[in-house]
Amino acid sequence: MHQFLQLHYAEPLRIEAIAHLFGFHRSYFTQQFTQNTGQSPQQYLQQLRLDRAKELLCSSSLPIGEIALSVGYPDLYMFSRAFKLQVGCSPSAYRKGSC
Repeated sequence: MHQFLQLHYAEPLRIEAIAHLFGFHRSYFTQQFTQNTGQSPQQYLQQLRLDRAKELLCSSSLPIGEIALSVGYPDLYMFSRAFKLQVGCSPSAYRKGSC
């Protein structure tokens, strides 16, 4: 399950579809995943996406909108909002090192 998310984090994923893929009901899948990782599948997926975004912000000159799309966020607004909530600053401030 972890490996699946690590390989497919940039795709538009629904937890219900992932659970079904592995033959579980969504609630059972979420419960088991949370017990094993300490995070819900959605939190784990978001963490993967934002960790990769942080890497790209530091190591590339890609526009922030392209980074957002490449890690699985459908638009810049959703990405910036999630990034700021998780990291504590905007993606542009993080890139500048003023975070």
